[in-house]
Amino acid sequence: MTERTEAVEAVEFLSRSSTRVRLLETLRDRGRVTRDELRSELSASRTTVSRNLEALCERGWVGTTDREYALTPGTDAIVERFLDLESTVATAERLRPFLEHVDREAFDVDLSLLDDATVTVPRAGDPLAMVNAHVSAIKRSTDAVAAVPFLGLHACEAVHETVVDGDARVELVASDDVVATFLEGPSYAELAADLQAADGFTLTRASADVPFYVGVLDDVAQVGVDDDGEPRALLETTDPAVREWARATIDSLR
Repeated sequence: MTERTEAVEAVEFLSRSSTRVRLLETLRDRGRVTRDELRSELSASRTTVSRNLEALCERGWVGTTDREYALTPGTDAIVERFLDLESTVATAERLRPFLEHVDREAFDVDLSLLDDATVTVPRAGDPLAMVNAHVSAIKRSTDAVAAVPFLGLHACEAVHETVVDGDARVELVASDDVVATFLEGPSYAELAADLQAADGFTLTRASADVPFYVGVLDDVAQVGVDDDGEPRALLETTDPAVREWARATIDSLR
């Protein structure tokens, strides 16, 4: 049996039982603990605790002295890495409606930074839920910068409202065809004229194709993905590292 096979089997052994994971977490946090204390902590039966403790002891991850149990040397690292994996899997599954539409080479954000992220997708009765969430965020913001692969009339109207009728500052970075549509398109020209005359608005041409919508609105980073121009999902997070990534991405396109 190779080391890799042994490692995979060890992960499988742990992942098959949430009780084993909770036992190891408790021992990591509490140090030396009696069997009765573990039963109380986990609110589990004597049989359940005993069976899983014995399995962990046989694996060599837990040792016992004077009827107290503790992690053996090195097991704390196993617990930490397993919990990291568990968190990453949970995050990836939760964000899957977004991830399946985004270019992961361009969206090179560590998933561990997205634990607090929310994803808005079409819902029954609200097929444009992600667009509505985006527009609402624009209306709440006072300082926004974004790179856009295409335009949305409701979003542009929201920018007009916050900049022309309010005191927000907004910069849009867009490719030549999007800029042309914004300045000359029948639905946008009047809005564009007002915004161009406003102090708080800046329109910048992108140096390359914009792969997806990315913006920073006050303390919120947004990334929106589409399928041939049809919005599919909007990711939002307040994580500082993701905001920094978003600003750097926009800077690279400016």
